[in-house]
Amino acid sequence: MRTTAGAYLRNGIDYVFSEARTTIGWRIYSGAPPACLAVSVSDAELGTAIRAAGAQYRVDVEQPHPRDVDDVDGQMFPFLRASGVKSWKAFVMSGGTRLANIAIEDDVVRISPTQRRGIGFVGRGDDAAIVATAPPDADLGAMLRECFARCG
Repeated sequence: MRTTAGAYLRNGIDYVFSEARTTIGWRIYSGAPPACLAVSVSDAELGTAIRAAGAQYRVDVEQPHPRDVDDVDGQMFPFLRASGVKSWKAFVMSGGTRLANIAIEDDVVRISPTQRRGIGFVGRGDDAAIVATAPPDADLGAMLRECFARCG
């Protein structure tokens, strides 16, 4: 089974979070509190948080109501609270925020960098992804750090 997660790097904190797939196939933030880790944690600790986020992945989650989809600040409140900012725009536009997308299928892990566009992020393409088969936690954490270095 394929699971997805993600991680933001902002102001020296890694925010590792789980995702969910809706009944119509959208990838969304799962709503579970993100793991907030100082960049000084070991690669192994970071890798453990990534695995935990992947394990929290859920499928067939009810599709959010359109008004809720538009309420980005409400959806992303756990990130806002953890980072001490009041809006999604402030979270994204300040602190050098970067986003990495994480996909785990069987033993293969793919961590893909993104580039900030406005108050969102777009993928940088498959050629920028970092891929490994059955990486130990320390390697998984190192992959995420390398991915953040590739983010634009």
